[in-house]
Formats: sequence, structure tokens, C-alpha cells
Amino acid sequence: MFATVAALPARADCEKDGLSLFPAPGAIVPTNTRFILEGFGKDQGAVSGLVGQSLTLSAEGDTVSVKVQKGWRSAMNQVAVLLRPSRTLKPNLDYTLKLPTALAELTLTNAMPTRGPVWRTGRTGDTRSPAWEERPTVSEGEYIFKERELTRHIKLRMTLQEDSPSFLLLTMRRLRGAVGIQTYFVPINGGEAQIGHDGCHGSFGFEDGGAYRAKVEVFDSAGNTTRQQAEVEFLAPAPAAQ
Repeated sequence: MFATVAALPARADCEKDGLSLFPAPGAIVPTNTRFILEGFGKDQGAVSGLVGQSLTLSAEGDTVSVKVQKGWRSAMNQVAVLLRPSRTLKPNLDYTLKLPTALAELTLTNAMPTRGPVWRTGRTGDTRSPAWEERPTVSEGEYIFKERELTRHIKLRMTLQEDSPSFLLLTMRRLRGAVGIQTYFVPINGGEAQIGHDGCHGSFGFEDGGAYRAKVEVFDSAGNTTRQQAEVEFLAPAPAAQ
């Protein structure tokens, strides 16, 4: 059965370009954490161009190289790459990610300007796989067309047994008409994950009223996953009938 979505409140103007990191800077992460770096708009190329290079994580008395690996590209002007530290980080330290000069001058949209990309490590690594308590369900949606820009989102709600920052990896396809497969990651925040796009960029693109099915996998920041995949089906938000 397709989910029916209710309206979400209007959102603020979007950031046309910039970077984002998962886990969000300032988070407490396990010592075996991994990271995801996103680029939006015209900054996509600078991020995807890092694949195959090495970055650096530094803390007091410790420096760790970080390999940049291919991640995912969305259908809506957004790209993500994986950042894998070469070894386990030390516990209870503040680690700073050093970005290349070309990226360090760009806007990091989910970090405090005064701190930048800094995370605190916890006491240990995370080796436990996340587990569903309540699998994802579609709860709300929005469709806003303003100043010739379209914002369209679907909100998923779920409950997990997991202590580390976590994200969903969705593989989505149309159920009727031309089948275009989209795969992208979406962070989980407070038991919710939002998929779709604003007027500038996003994780997924939809067609008005289109029927979609998404295979949903969950990962924590240490790379642990569960074998219990989930699926959601929904009709994409569309303009209200006149």
C-alpha cells in the first residue's frame, strides 16, 4: 500500500553551493568511525575530484591519513564521497579534518564556523550492528513551488537500536513508466530521515504523484550494517488539485 503524506512546513532558502559532513562536526564518534563528505551545486566537482587522494585527521599527539573513496551521486545536484581513516583513532581526543586549500575556503554548511570539521572520539570502537525496532515508514511530505524553484521532500520515521551516528542507504525506483534507479545516502537525525530536494539540490528527485519503491539499508558511522533490509512505497507529493 502506498503511503499518504501530509504537508510539512515551508523551509528556509537553500544553500546553492557548499559542503556537508557526516557525522556532523561536533558529534561524538566511535574510534573506528568513517566519514562522508558531500558537495552541493558547483562544489560537487571539487569533492568528486578527491577520490583516490588522502586527507589528514589530526589530534593532539596523533595524525591519521584518510583515504577518499567513491561514494554516490544523486540525481539532484549533489555528490558524496567516503572518507576512511587508515587506522583506528585514539579515544577521547578532538580530531580535526584538514581539507585541501580548494575546499577549505568553501562553506561547510553543518559545522560551526569557529570550529570547523572537528569530532570527539569516544572511549572505544563500535562493532555492533544496528537493529530495527521500528522499520522506516513515510510520515510527512511537502511540495512547495516558489519563485520558479520546487522543493519536495518525504520524511521517514524509524526506531533503531544503535548508539553511533547512523545513515540510510536508499535504492529507489519508479514502479510505473520509465524506471530510473537512484541510490544515495541520507543521515538519520532523531529517528527521522528526509529524502528529496529543495530548490537547489537534494538526495532524490521525484515526479509529480509518481509511485516509488525504495530498498532501505542502515549503516552506522563505523560501517556496521544489518541484514534486515526494509522497503517503503509512496506516492511523491504533487501540486494540490485546483
